[in-house]
Amino acid sequence: MSNPIGMALWLLSGGWLPDRVRWCLDHGFGAVSLLQTHMAADRAERRDAAQMIRDEGLVLTYHGNVHDNMRSPSELDDLFVGRMLDDVMWWHQEAGGVRCCCSDPLHVRNPSNQRVWSPQLNVRLMRLVAARLGPASIGYGIENSCGDAGCFQSLGDLRRWADLCQMPGLGLLLDTGHLNVHLHSGPDACASIEDYIARCPLSIHEVHVTDNDGRRDQHVQLGSGCMDVKGLIAALRQRNYTGPLTVEVCVDILNGRYAFDIAGDTSPLLATRDRLTEALTCR
Repeated sequence: MSNPIGMALWLLSGGWLPDRVRWCLDHGFGAVSLLQTHMAADRAERRDAAQMIRDEGLVLTYHGNVHDNMRSPSELDDLFVGRMLDDVMWWHQEAGGVRCCCSDPLHVRNPSNQRVWSPQLNVRLMRLVAARLGPASIGYGIENSCGDAGCFQSLGDLRRWADLCQMPGLGLLLDTGHLNVHLHSGPDACASIEDYIARCPLSIHEVHVTDNDGRRDQHVQLGSGCMDVKGLIAALRQRNYTGPLTVEVCVDILNGRYAFDIAGDTSPLLATRDRLTEALTCR
């Protein structure tokens, strides 16, 4: 099992986009992930960052969220989705390839004002994505969530989703923080992380790595919460997963502080990198 440890570029600030890619290289990361907000980056920044990613052989993934750019809470903005997919293809061509483009699952509010994931909206999004990215062999899918009982999180949700879609190239962005909350507080409570991953009916395209206390999605460094790192790596090894383990640790997400300044203290990111490196080298 050889997994590049990646960094979510949206959780780095300071300098320009190429400076943040350079920070990742200088600190031993082998993969980087873009967010749809990088569509707004300066053209020269994008070009220089893409060249650096290509020249250094970094694995590239794209986190393409659309939930903040809807025509209405229950209607996709097809124009936005199209622009985002244009952007994915630009990076695919200019940066040496995009491994996958996965999105947060789309939820709606039920009559009790609870968030419930919408199979119809998500299927429609995946059809748009598959039509554009499938011919380029770019993986696609949605991310497991956590929270209200109707969120996209349980093994049953994953099975229903896989049966509903049946699209070549469809997979899962596995968020370890969301999974940790779900296993401690959700419908699959008491199931182990190894059991959940072993029984996951979808291919895993990417793994977002964070930790938490099992109750709140805190996005803290590994070792600060109760996430079973050894179990995670063992389960991924059993599946022969060789994709990136993308660090998605925030400064203080519960108080609205997300990105680390690359000129400041980035020790939580590096500590998570080190914990992953240690877990990957242990048998």
